[in-house]
Amino acid sequence: MKFLKIQIEGFRTWHKVEFDLNRPGLTQIAGKNGCGKSSLIEALVWCLYGKPLRGGNNVATKKSQRPINWCGTSVTLHMVVNGKPLV
Repeated sequence: MKFLKIQIEGFRTWHKVEFDLNRPGLTQIAGKNGCGKSSLIEALVWCLYGKPLRGGNNVATKKSQRPINWCGTSVTLHMVVNGKPLV
């Protein structure tokens, strides 16, 4: 299994973002407390297994932090499994 790209929208602190995971070398995730480092990993797990790491069921961005054009929560993971691309 190889992860290629993850697209996150409306998930916890992430409004809309895309990360290229198909890069050589080591990737560091750094930032201040509360900026969404753990939410990035949690979005990946939620997409694969349908359950958040922290428990509960609500993974949507808090109403007070939603932008005007908020369209809900979605996570799309692009990956290759046994040589076949999956979305």
